[in-house]
Amino acid sequence: MIDDLKKTWFRDTGPCMSPDNASIFLAHIESLSGRMREHCNNAEKLARFLFTHPKVNKVFYPSVGPNTERDKKLMPKGFGGLMAFEVKGGLEAARIVLDNLELIWHAPNIGEARSLALIPWETTHGEMSDQDKLKAGITPGVIRLSLGREDYRDVERDLDKRLILV
Repeated sequence: MIDDLKKTWFRDTGPCMSPDNASIFLAHIESLSGRMREHCNNAEKLARFLFTHPKVNKVFYPSVGPNTERDKKLMPKGFGGLMAFEVKGGLEAARIVLDNLELIWHAPNIGEARSLALIPWETTHGEMSDQDKLKAGITPGVIRLSLGREDYRDVERDLDKRLILV
């Protein structure tokens, strides 16, 4: 049984880090709080920008909308770098925005140093039925953003240029 655990479970789940991985992990954990402040700050500013944009129906981020004060009490240090917004014009409009981005990468990861975007309707939630996606609040025009550490003004300019196309 122990041999089986060592050869499969340990290998597949990674509970034992290699010395190299442990060293990298320790080096990166020291700067985590500073990096998270950058992610939160960028997402906060971008959420405010998108909240007032004429080509955006809705922004999914706790610092904008009717429950902002309650949300700030629950998470006083920030809400992270993950957010989403719904483009007016549905799936085709979301595709136009995503396909024309220059700074923001089209990728499914989250928490990277670079800003990333995708359309959940087609990717992360693509195997769900349309009815289930809508029940979950995922509409065809939603774009998910994982804000990186770039200057938020550069990300804002990139999105603004692409939203004008729809």
